[in-house]
Amino acid sequence: MHSCAVFLSPKSANRNREDVEYPGRKLEPGWIRLVRLLPGNWTDPVRCELFEVSRQHADYQALSYVWGSKNVKRSISLNNRILPVTFNLESALRHLREQLKNQPGGATLWVDALCINQADDSERTEQVQMMRSIYERCRCVIVYLGDRTC
Repeated sequence: MHSCAVFLSPKSANRNREDVEYPGRKLEPGWIRLVRLLPGNWTDPVRCELFEVSRQHADYQALSYVWGSKNVKRSISLNNRILPVTFNLESALRHLREQLKNQPGGATLWVDALCINQADDSERTEQVQMMRSIYERCRCVIVYLGDRTC
């Protein structure tokens, strides 16, 4: 007979999901991150790949969405790491993936909450200053207003 022991501590139980290490590397000046929304079925977890590219040579669509409550979280996979995101972002990515399910390779997107390391104040400041240019250079802006309009 095999025995197994699992040790749980209050520290692990109380771990803040916001403490997940951001999977992106430090950006070079003039570079941005993009995400590739990977194909999947409606019920599959949302999976994305994060990568860096020169802003001038990037080919992408920008996703604009209502952030919604920061307290209601869902999880997505970003570079094989589970990352908590707002309910609306997960929903927007799920709907977009469904709409583009016949497009091989998924979609290449710029999404503020995923492409900017929100925990790095200096990066966030630099990237926010480039947002006008980021939106001007995209192929199109996809707008997601949420599942309810009330």
